[in-house]
Amino acid sequence: MQFNKAQFQVLKIKDFRYFLIARFLYSTALRMVFTASGYLVYQITSSKLQLGYIGLSEVIPAIGLALYAGIIVDKSNKRSLILKCQIWYAAICAIQVLFIYLFYKNLISSTILINAFFGCMFLSGIIRAFNGPAQNAIIAQIVPKDFLINASTFSSMSWLASAVFGP
Repeated sequence: MQFNKAQFQVLKIKDFRYFLIARFLYSTALRMVFTASGYLVYQITSSKLQLGYIGLSEVIPAIGLALYAGIIVDKSNKRSLILKCQIWYAAICAIQVLFIYLFYKNLISSTILINAFFGCMFLSGIIRAFNGPAQNAIIAQIVPKDFLINASTFSSMSWLASAVFGP
């Protein structure tokens, strides 16, 4: 395998470097939240089925809205859509923290907490349906056409690295 400097030329683009770092950190954080949510649900319920429902409650809206989200992403400003998705994710995380706090202060039952987590994961799946295509589409706006293949490769590497390091 021969080292080719041309493959790394895309990393000289400052906005793309920032995008890669942000994508890695953002995706890692989301994976951490999902893993921690599943862990908490399993700790409370000791049910593998409930743990499976957590994943299912996120994937159903993500898959169900995939085609519609693609159309919306194509017609929208990708930067503002990604920002909105990140703000909504932060709000969902804050809601989860609030419910965990209320649960450990014995102000709500475990049933309410688990149902709140299902709702948060469902909302997270809706956001995921829009966020993923928007992040993939914005690459074409950041880098010149000649660098698009390499930029896509680096973006995928960033996402895959977060999938490993996040959980």
